[in-house]
Amino acid sequence: MHKNISKDTELLVVSDTGMMLHNGKRYAFGPVVREFEYLLKIFDKIVWIGYLDEDPNMLNIFDEIVSSRIEIIPLKKTGGKKFVNKLKIILSYPYLFFSIWKYVRRFKYIHTRSPSHPAFISMVLSVFFGKKIFWHKYAGSWIDAAPWFYNVQRNLLKKLGSNSKVTINGNWESKKTILPFENPCLSTMDRALGEKILIKKNVLHKVNFCFVGALNDKKGVDIILDAFSSFNDDNIGEIHIVGDGLMKEGYIEKAKGLKNTFHFHGFLHKDELVKVYENSHFLLLPSKSEGFPKVIGEAMNFSCIPISSNVSCIDQYIKHTENGFLIEPNNAETLKFIVEAATSMTNDVFLEIIKNNYVVSNAFTYDNYVKRIETEIFDLD
Repeated sequence: MHKNISKDTELLVVSDTGMMLHNGKRYAFGPVVREFEYLLKIFDKIVWIGYLDEDPNMLNIFDEIVSSRIEIIPLKKTGGKKFVNKLKIILSYPYLFFSIWKYVRRFKYIHTRSPSHPAFISMVLSVFFGKKIFWHKYAGSWIDAAPWFYNVQRNLLKKLGSNSKVTINGNWESKKTILPFENPCLSTMDRALGEKILIKKNVLHKVNFCFVGALNDKKGVDIILDAFSSFNDDNIGEIHIVGDGLMKEGYIEKAKGLKNTFHFHGFLHKDELVKVYENSHFLLLPSKSEGFPKVIGEAMNFSCIPISSNVSCIDQYIKHTENGFLIEPNNAETLKFIVEAATSMTNDVFLEIIKNNYVVSNAFTYDNYVKRIETEIFDLD
């Protein structure tokens, strides 16, 4: 602890984000680590409660926490689909409640990341700590069908008092304390690199596609493979699949029988992922459920036109055939039709769309995010 730092300039984070201690170093989920590094511009210290993850494979998507101004508080991880695992979650609540309560009572500014069990406990505590300022970030879809416990959290967030600000994906609420907020994913360097890629990108030759996300049917990887199963289009180049999951090997086997060339990259760090965006022209995201995926903001910045299912608030950013494509209904037949339209797009139309999307993607910068938190959430200026 930095004993000379006032608690008024510290932020407590309550989440179920995975974190790890490995070879004497601290690691956590990469995108969240980057987000908090930017929050250090407005807070002197971040104390971060999360779940201890002991799976070494997770290091592929974890980043080292370098700053000494970020302190981590690992909680014992609970959860799972089996009944016994759900019972363990319930039995862990007294431990979770006390662990979170003893920190909440010490801090003026508290940030929760939901849907999660630690965040839910913090939501409840916000009712009893009226003089503290809470910022609850709901990462899932605000409107689509969701599991029972997600609905419980959404309903509670709608009823919290004036000491709680809630940020959500999309513009759905008129209540002043519930704000639409873009998920940050772009640095100043990303913007500069995106501008360089924009100048070079064209569809004068073969058209490449990419997918970025977990490899499972919920993300629509099966839809992608089914859509490309009957293609015979010489304009299509390569399809890059970035991500991992239990179904990966099955997808690889299925892709071997297709005419088009599929590359399964596994998890990639940001710099490697940017190279995939740079070499692709369209992003494929036929997901069955989303909050608002950061990959859309990244793709727009790096001149990949999004082809996405119309879930959550995605249609508030992507207008069908204007700056991307919406897969409605979300199935292989519709995606195949859209891919055919994409491969026949003229270079002039392609260039106009990627230029406009580059401007739109400025909403997803970390600088924009931090400024809004400082002025609209915590009123620190």
